[in-house]
Order: sequence, then structure tokens, then C-alpha cells
Amino acid sequence: MFSAFQWAMLVVPMVLLLLMLGAWLYGYCWPENVPLEAPRSPNAFRPIFGPDEVAVLIACRNGAGSIGAAIRTGRRNGCEVYVVSDASTDDTAQVARSAGAIVLALDVNVGKPAALWTAYETFPARQSLHGNHDPG
Repeated sequence: MFSAFQWAMLVVPMVLLLLMLGAWLYGYCWPENVPLEAPRSPNAFRPIFGPDEVAVLIACRNGAGSIGAAIRTGRRNGCEVYVVSDASTDDTAQVARSAGAIVLALDVNVGKPAALWTAYETFPARQSLHGNHDPG
């Protein structure tokens, strides 16, 4: 009447469906036995530095309109914020100071790489996270 292949096509999906239903019922009836979190691997990601060990360094030129929000975000995360104002012609340095950053105002436009290098040599932070502050 039915071939072995046809029996297999009927029985295998039914067995899988019963197994899934059994797993659901087990979790529904005895939820205390079901682990809610997977065990952490010993190789799992662990932060290397805490917020008190990381400094945010921003090199900026003529970014007075938006630098304050970037600094407040860094400060809200508990990081020390350093700003290099690369010969800005607007109030970038004043706005950065009032937002809580430590500011190095350069008199000559040296470009972002040289501004960051000057900051690395000037500021006392050991570790830094530098971002590209684009006021646009």
C-alpha cells in the first residue's frame, strides 16, 4: 500500500513535530529547569578599559555649532574629553571649554594628523579614542 519512502515522508515530520511540542511543553510546565542565559564562553568579549581609563580626543576646525553636543556625549559616558581646535576662526575653543573639555587651541592650521599628534604629545591621557568630528 505505502512504500518505505512514503512512510518515511509521513513519520519523520510527525516525529519532529512531536519533539518540538515536547520541548515547548517542558519549558511551559517546568520553566525553572530551562536556562534563560547561555553560559558565557571564557573567550567572550570583555571590555579592556573602563570609562575612567579612556579619553576622547576630538580634532576640530570651525565646529562651534556642533562640538558642544559631541563633548557632552563623551562626558556623559564618564570619559575625559580633549579638543584640539585647529586654528578655528569661530568660537570652537570657547564652546568646547564651556561644554567641559580640555582644549588646546592651535594658532596655525596644521591639519588633522598634525593636530592629533600635537594633542598626543600635549595631553596627559594614556589611552585615547579619537573621532572625526565633522561639523557638517
